[in-house]
Amino acid sequence: MGNPEKEIFEKLAMNILKKYFRQYKIVVSKWRTTSSGCAYNFKRNFDNKWEIEIPRPTDEDRLGVCFHEIKHIIDGRIKPRTLSEYRCDQFALDKLIEYGYDTTIHKQRMKWHILHMVAKANNRRAKNVPQVIRNHYSEINFDNWVGKKVWVGVRKIKGISLNNPKCWHNVYMQISSDNWQTREVFDL
Repeated sequence: MGNPEKEIFEKLAMNILKKYFRQYKIVVSKWRTTSSGCAYNFKRNFDNKWEIEIPRPTDEDRLGVCFHEIKHIIDGRIKPRTLSEYRCDQFALDKLIEYGYDTTIHKQRMKWHILHMVAKANNRRAKNVPQVIRNHYSEINFDNWVGKKVWVGVRKIKGISLNNPKCWHNVYMQISSDNWQTREVFDL
């Protein structure tokens, strides 16, 4: 027997998502077992619908992932990727607020996700952090990242998977010189 609370949450969330699936001609090609997703905004199926892979929306974290992937379909390809990911995370946050869901976990996950994406871009020598991201995370001095390797991660909690929503508050940042011999570690 399943968890009745999760089943009720999923049923209500699916009613909301179906509206977006119809409006933007989206079909779920795969229900993921993890709290991650993928939008194929370059690929339509035989019915001329956009395909996404999302988790079943059994809690706020997974519902946020669903909204995030829907926004990728709405926007299409946007560059730089950091801006695209920010727009999708912000859309998910706005939708969670609009429908009255708790946004605590999504905000924590969003902070990790966006800072992780900016760090990856920085490590590949991307020169600019979009202004909207600079404004949203004004406590971060992105200019200090230039010429350094940056890692934004989640500290593992014993017995809990890193993709578990209970981990999103354990975000940290490591800034190192190019040779990784000098490291500064910050909790975020």
